[in-house]
Amino acid sequence: MKRDAFQQQLEHGDFVESTIYNGEYYGTLKSSIEEVLAGHLDAHIIMDLAGVLALKRLTADIIAVYIGANLSSIKRRLLERGSSVDEVTWRLNKAIEVELTDAYLEHADVVIWNHDGTDFSETVKRVKEAIQ
Repeated sequence: MKRDAFQQQLEHGDFVESTIYNGEYYGTLKSSIEEVLAGHLDAHIIMDLAGVLALKRLTADIIAVYIGANLSSIKRRLLERGSSVDEVTWRLNKAIEVELTDAYLEHADVVIWNHDGTDFSETVKRVKEAIQ
C-alpha cells in the first residue's frame, strides 16, 4: 500500500492498530478483523504490543501468542541478517527494556520461547497447540 493511501486510511480511523517499523508502514484494518469475526474464521496476525492491546479492546475472542528469544539468540540472528552494530545495539536494548519484561509479557495468553537450539518445527507445533 502506498504511504498516501495508508495515511488516508489512518486519518479515517480504518485501522485497529498501526505502526511504522524500519521506515515502513504497517497496520491491521478493522474491516479485516470484522470479516474474520463475522465468518468465525481463524486468522494469524503478527503485531507488536500496542497492536495486541488494540485488538483485545476490539474483541475478547483472540489468543495472543508471544514468540520470543533470549538476548544471545536475538544478537546472533540480527548479525547473521547483516544488521549494523547500531541496529543490533538498539534492538537488544529494546528487548531488555521492553519486550522481555514481565510488564510486556503479561499481555500474552501464551509465551513460547524460540532460542537458538530450539527446533523451529517444535516452535510451530507449540503455536498450533496454543491456538487450538
